[in-house]
Amino acid sequence: MDQKKTEGKDIKVSLHSYLDKQRDEFRKEQRRSLAVFLLCIVIIVGGALVVVLYQHDTTVKLREEVLKIEQEADAERLAFIEMAFDIKDFLREKQYVTDVQAFESFVLTGTSTVLMLYERDKVEKDRRMSTAVLKQYLTLMYTGGNLIGMDPYLSLAIDYVESGFIPGAVSPVGARGISQMMPYTAKMVARSTTPYDLLQVSGYNPDSLFDPLYNKKLHLRFIKALLEEFGGRVEWALFAYNWGPDYVQRKWWNMGESVFHELPIEQREFANNVLAIYNKIKAGVD
Repeated sequence: MDQKKTEGKDIKVSLHSYLDKQRDEFRKEQRRSLAVFLLCIVIIVGGALVVVLYQHDTTVKLREEVLKIEQEADAERLAFIEMAFDIKDFLREKQYVTDVQAFESFVLTGTSTVLMLYERDKVEKDRRMSTAVLKQYLTLMYTGGNLIGMDPYLSLAIDYVESGFIPGAVSPVGARGISQMMPYTAKMVARSTTPYDLLQVSGYNPDSLFDPLYNKKLHLRFIKALLEEFGGRVEWALFAYNWGPDYVQRKWWNMGESVFHELPIEQREFANNVLAIYNKIKAGVD
């Protein structure tokens, strides 16, 4: 009997020990699980914080870069404007500029258009026009346009599409310079006569086409001839400028002015692109 009681006590003790051990193991497991859970939370929160800080840092750096570009562009733009305005009285005396306010507006718009395109296309500094050259280029575009009866904003749009205002641009077919004049066309125009002293050039050299002022003088004279040949119709003059006046005259012009809108899209593309840019630029002015 006593033996059974002893055995019963031993079983109870063993059972309590076992249960206590199980409870300890369970608590340890709970603590381990909680520790793992808390570690995961820390990792997730820490990772999110790192991402947020990284994004914030990236955003700050991006803003700083944008601000730096804007400040540089503004300084450069103001320098161009200041120099261009320095010559407005001289131009007015020569009767090249009768509306100084319109001239100033064009210089502002032209400078902004050129600089923004340079920045958008990430054009290297050595491929851009210098401050002095850009001033002379915009002045020539405005005064020369007035002489031949051509809207200078249209001339600006042409160069926007043709070369992105890069003086050294060369097309796959060999067109050169800021207005993308073909050498044989430029040679023909350079050797022709013009009543405009401002648009005179001294001889012809194909390498001179990389000079924005030389190129622009020939370009204005060529566009003037095209406008006269095609009855002042800008879209037809642009079509002929891109495809060649002989081809346009022989193939399409005699079919009537309205046929322009029936031309294959690839033949209207250049004129349409130029006019779209022209309208966009003018919309910012008017």
